[in-house]
Amino acid sequence: MSQTCLAALVLTLCRRPVFFFGHITPDVPKLRRAHHFGEVQYPAELLEVVDAIRSGMFGEAGVFEPLLGTLFEGKDHYLVSDDFLSYLQAQKMVDEAYVDQPSWVEKTSADPLLALRLSNIP
Repeated sequence: MSQTCLAALVLTLCRRPVFFFGHITPDVPKLRRAHHFGEVQYPAELLEVVDAIRSGMFGEAGVFEPLLGTLFEGKDHYLVSDDFLSYLQAQKMVDEAYVDQPSWVEKTSADPLLALRLSNIP
């Protein structure tokens, strides 16, 4: 099932906001090729986070190096660096929705059940 179909299905079934982020499937081969050939421009926001992690701000820096290494040198198979800005935008929408606590509780308490229903769709 495509991401667009899934988004439409979720919105139809639950009539509540759903927070999607990242590139769509047809973009993946082109993005992976760009990583393979070193044609990637990393977002400044991502590099700032990586620098903070490597500085030891969140604990022993060396512990995270194997994970951070997967983002660079053509190794970002899951395209984390490409989806990072989209993730930040989605997180901002989540933060804004979370401010309305009664609405947030109502929306999120039904989500696990909806996910279970959706997981059974071929």
